[in-house]
Amino acid sequence: DAVEALDNQVAADVQTRIRLHSRRLVERGSRWMLGNRPQPVAIAETIEGFRDGVEQVWNELPKLLRGADLDWYHSILDELTSVGVPDELAVRVAGFSSAFPALDIVA
Repeated sequence: DAVEALDNQVAADVQTRIRLHSRRLVERGSRWMLGNRPQPVAIAETIEGFRDGVEQVWNELPKLLRGADLDWYHSILDELTSVGVPDELAVRVAGFSSAFPALDIVA
């Protein structure tokens, strides 16, 4: 995976922070799905129903961000790129916390 590919290229604590950002997004998304979708969740259908809309929101980040959300995005992006994380991965990780509300937007 992209984070493992950074072995011996960036410090281990940087890789850990990237994994924590990823984990936080997965946990928040899972809690949202459990709290906002009919149970039991039909996983394949739910993914299909959200895929295009979430992708549209994701593709517009960071243009959709303002204020503290935009500041947070840039702080994570700057932090990661300054320690050698490739731009493409840094952009993805910086957008994780801002991407979560896409579920509400699409729903």
